[in-house]
Amino acid sequence: KLQFLYFIVPSSRAPPTRPLTIMLLAVLVHVLSGAVVNIGGPQPTVPLLFPIADNVSPSGDVMSATNRSVTLNGEGWYGVGGEAQYARMPQSMWKPALQKMKAGGITMVQTYAFWVHHEEVEGKFSFEGRRDIRSFVKLCDELGFKVMVRIGPWDFGESRNAGHPDWLVRASKDGNFPLRQNNTEYVSFATSWFKQLAAQLDGLYFKDGGPIIFAQLGDYDGYPDWEILEQMRTVAIGLGIRPPFFTAVSTLDAPANYPFLYFEGEYPDRFWTTSMKPEPSSSGYFFTPAPNSRFPPLGVEIGSGMEVAYNHRPHMTPNDMPTWHHYKIGSGLNWIGYYLYHGGNNPEAASGDAPKDGYQESTFQPSGPANPMPSKTYDFYAPIGEFGQLRPHYHTMRRQNIFLKTYGSFLTTCDVFQPEVLPSPIPGDNTTLRWTVRSNGTAGFIFVNNYERLNPLSAKTVQGGFTVNLPGETLSIPGSDVTVQSGAWFTWPFNFESIKYATAELLHSRMLVTGKVVILKQTNGIAPVIALPFEYVDVVVAYKGQKVLKNGLFIFSGFEASRECAIEIINSLGLTVTYLVLSEEDSLRLWEGVINSVPFFAISSSDVQAVVTNGTKVFVEGDTVNGDSYLSLFPKMNISMDGVCQIPSDDGYFWKFSIPFKSAPLPTVKVTQRAPAGPPRALMYSSANFTIEPNAAEWEAAAVFSLQLTSEVPTGDLDYFIEIPYQGDAARLYYNKTYLITDNWFTGYNGDGSMQVSYTKLVDELPGILSPSTPLTLKVLPSTREYLQKFTFLQPQYWPALNPNSSISLSLGSIETKPYYLVQLSLC
Repeated sequence: KLQFLYFIVPSSRAPPTRPLTIMLLAVLVHVLSGAVVNIGGPQPTVPLLFPIADNVSPSGDVMSATNRSVTLNGEGWYGVGGEAQYARMPQSMWKPALQKMKAGGITMVQTYAFWVHHEEVEGKFSFEGRRDIRSFVKLCDELGFKVMVRIGPWDFGESRNAGHPDWLVRASKDGNFPLRQNNTEYVSFATSWFKQLAAQLDGLYFKDGGPIIFAQLGDYDGYPDWEILEQMRTVAIGLGIRPPFFTAVSTLDAPANYPFLYFEGEYPDRFWTTSMKPEPSSSGYFFTPAPNSRFPPLGVEIGSGMEVAYNHRPHMTPNDMPTWHHYKIGSGLNWIGYYLYHGGNNPEAASGDAPKDGYQESTFQPSGPANPMPSKTYDFYAPIGEFGQLRPHYHTMRRQNIFLKTYGSFLTTCDVFQPEVLPSPIPGDNTTLRWTVRSNGTAGFIFVNNYERLNPLSAKTVQGGFTVNLPGETLSIPGSDVTVQSGAWFTWPFNFESIKYATAELLHSRMLVTGKVVILKQTNGIAPVIALPFEYVDVVVAYKGQKVLKNGLFIFSGFEASRECAIEIINSLGLTVTYLVLSEEDSLRLWEGVINSVPFFAISSSDVQAVVTNGTKVFVEGDTVNGDSYLSLFPKMNISMDGVCQIPSDDGYFWKFSIPFKSAPLPTVKVTQRAPAGPPRALMYSSANFTIEPNAAEWEAAAVFSLQLTSEVPTGDLDYFIEIPYQGDAARLYYNKTYLITDNWFTGYNGDGSMQVSYTKLVDELPGILSPSTPLTLKVLPSTREYLQKFTFLQPQYWPALNPNSSISLSLGSIETKPYYLVQLSLC
C-alpha cells in the first residue's frame, strides 16, 4: 500500500506580485499491513573441533570458543576491534590514537605487521621508531586493550607486494618457487621473518598475562594450497608465537578440524575495481543470517571507511558505515572488527617515495594486486583520520560500541529470526521493511534498518507495530502504528533489562550505590514508550508524561527525550531504578570513561571533539574558544581544572562544568605559487586495466605552491591542523621540498575527508615543521573532463570545478587552519 503525505509550503519560485504560491509535495510512504516474526528455541552450542592451547592466563582466566562465539571464563565475549597500524603513524601519535580508540568503545586493537616494513633489505631487520611493534603492543596492554597481531607472512592492507619485500619477489622468480604456497624455499624465508617477530613479541601473549589473544596468518585466502597456513602455524608455535587462537580471513576448503578461527571481511563499497560507475555493496544492506557453521560468526574487516584508488574513488558519507555495521550485528555477527579504524600514513621507504618505490600498493610494484593507491596516505576515510582527526561516524560508531560493550555478551546467546515477509534479495527493494530479531528464545532485540548506500529508501509505516511471537507469549510493540523514517535505523529491546518492550534504544546500564541507572536514546521520528511489567514495579516514584496500567504492564509515554529522569521506580527487590532517555544529539555526545577507578558518563557540547582518560585525568579536546564549551558528568563528582575545584550547575541527572579552552595567537598560512602546471598528462591503463597513477616524472610537471607559516606554531595543549582545499586530480605535500608528508587523490570531500595535515603530530619526526623558516611545498596535478568521463571514476556531484573554457580543473583556495585545544581535568 502506498500513502502520499501532502505538505503546503511557500514556493521560492513565486512571482513577486503574489504573496504565496502553494506547492503540493508528495512524499512516498509505504504502508505495511504488519510485521511478524516467530521466535523458536535456541540453536545448540557446540565446541570447536580442534584442541585449544595457551588459553589460560596467569590469573586463571580461560579463553575458549564455541560455534557461537569466543568465550572468556565460559561467558560469551563480544569483542569490538579496531585496526590501527603502528608503522603507519608516527610513534608519538600512538598513545593519543589509542586513547581516542578506547574512548570510541574499542576493546581490541588489530594491527598488521608488514614484512616489507621490517626487512626492506634482505637480512637487515628494523624494529625501531614507527616499526617498534613490541612497544606498541605493550602500550596497548597498558591502556587495557586486547591485541590481534596480523603477522603474514603475506598481508594485503594495500601494502607493497602484499607485504612481501622486493628482494623476496626477485628470489621467487630467480629460484622458480611460488609465493604464498607450501614449498621449502618460501617457508624457509618466512620462517626467518617469524623468528625475528617472535623475539619482539616474546612474553606478550595471553598465557603470559599479556594482551595478544589472536595471531592472523595470511590474508584473504581461498586458493587450493591451504596447507601453507597450517605449515606456518606449526612454524610460529615452534618459534614461540603462542596466542590462544590463530586466525584466518575467509574460509578455505580445509578439514573440519582445521585449527583456525575464521574472521570475515566485508565493505560498504569497493575501490578495487576497474568500473566507471558506483560500486556500493548493496546486497550487504540487508539482514542476512550467517549460515550455520562449526565456527563462530566473527568479523575482522567490517568496513568503517573506504580507501580510494586512482581510477576509482568512492565518496563515502558518515551514515554509510554505522548502518552497515548495524546490518552485520543484526545478522548474527558475534565479534566486530573495524577496518580501518585509525587512518594511516606510510613510513618512509629507504628506496624513496616515488610511486614505484614506496611501501604502498601501486601499479608499478613487481607483485601483488597492484591497485593504483596514493604513495603515502592511507586515510581510508576512517572514523579517526590519518592525523587523528575525528569524523562524524566516529561518534555514531561509539554509540553503537557502547551498546555492544554493555550487552554484547547477551547477544552471543541469541540466534537470528527473520520476519514472515522478507525484502527481495535484489538490491534496491524499497517496498519491504528491512528488519530482523536476535533472541535467546525469551528476550532479545528488534533490529530495524531503512538505509542503503546510494539508494534512499522511502519511509514505511508498520500498521500495529511489530509482532513478536515467542514461545508462550506474543508481544505487540508498541501496539500502534510505527512509521520508520527514510534513513532510520534502530535496535529495540524486549523482555530485557526488566523492560517488557521499549520504542527507545538501550545504550547502557550501571549499578550505583544509590541504585541502577538505565540509559536509552530516543529513536528519530518515533515517540518513546517504555513498558515495565507490573510485577517488577513496587513503587513508581516519578515519571514524565503519562502512565497507563494495561494488560499487566505499566506503559510510560508522552515524555520528551532529555537529561532529566524519565522514570524512577523502586522494583520488587527494593532497588531504585532510574531510566534516562537521551535525545539523538545527546546520544552522539555521550562518552564513558574511568577516573580514579570511578566509572562515569559525560555529555559534551558539540564543539568537544574527544573525551579521553588515562586513569587519573580526563582530557577534553575541542575546536572552539567561544566560552560555551561544557562537559556534563554522571554520577555527579567534583572536578578540578588547573588545580582549582570548579562549581557545577545542575543539568538534569548530570552536573555541568564549563570547559574554558585556552586560545593562543595562531599563525596563518601564506600561499605563493612557484610554478604553473604543465599540460595534463596522458592517461594509460595497466595490464590489469587500472588507470595508471602519476609517476615521478609526471609529478615534476605539477603546479607548485609554497605554504609558509606567518609565525611559529605554539606548543603545549594544542593540535594545529591545516586543510588544503585544492581542485584538481591529485596533490602531494612535501617538507623541506624532499620529504613526502602525505598525498591525495581528489575525491570531492569538503572538510572531513579532505586533504588535512597536523603540524603538531609530525614535529617529532620533522622538528622544523612548526617554524615559518621551513615552508611546505604543495604539488597539484590538473584533472580534465576526459579524465573524469573515461579514466577516473568519481560521482559527478563531487567532480572538481572545471574551467568552462578549457575543461581543465586546477586551483587552490585559501588554506584553512584548524586548531584543537586540550584541557585536563581531575577529581578534587
